[in-house]
Amino acid sequence: MGFTLEDGTGQGYRVKISAENQMHVQAENHELQHHISILHGQVYQAIGTHTLTTSGAKTILHLKNDDPERMMVVSYMRLQFPGGDGTIDNDTYFQLGYGTTYSAGGAGVTPINMNSSSGNLATITAYHDNPTVTGSLDVFDHWYADNGMMTFNKHGSIVMGLGDTLEFRLQTDQSTGLVYVRCTFMMYERDAIG
Repeated sequence: MGFTLEDGTGQGYRVKISAENQMHVQAENHELQHHISILHGQVYQAIGTHTLTTSGAKTILHLKNDDPERMMVVSYMRLQFPGGDGTIDNDTYFQLGYGTTYSAGGAGVTPINMNSSSGNLATITAYHDNPTVTGSLDVFDHWYADNGMMTFNKHGSIVMGLGDTLEFRLQTDQSTGLVYVRCTFMMYERDAIG
């Protein structure tokens, strides 16, 4: 006696079984950010820049998750400091961390949706161009600037809940040059995989 497996929608879609009793399936394998972008329209990029006029610690990009339903999940980042005087040493490095709060200054950033047809907007607050922040930066990553463009795939490991902040900062002894940061992130619901 046999039985038929159907998809449960009443449309008559059936599972195919081989002569060796193997179920035939088809799978797709692609990046999570592609999945979230194409199905949910919730992948964004934010760009921060700052032109140095003094040395010291400079906030290049500050992000805060304001979404009560979605986590902000960082998948990719790009950082660049060509160097004002052409000499990069141990006194010039990027820091990435949590915990600071925007206070004043800088300029607002509107993240761009990577699925231009979705019409969704990121429910985050973003500033660039060295805004004033309060609190201490809880640094969890640190890169020495090398005059080139540095890219990092975080594979969605940076996760920010409601009210959490993320800051890209440059510490430098130089006082000239343009600093650039690009952050790709997903606004991700816990059940968004389905």
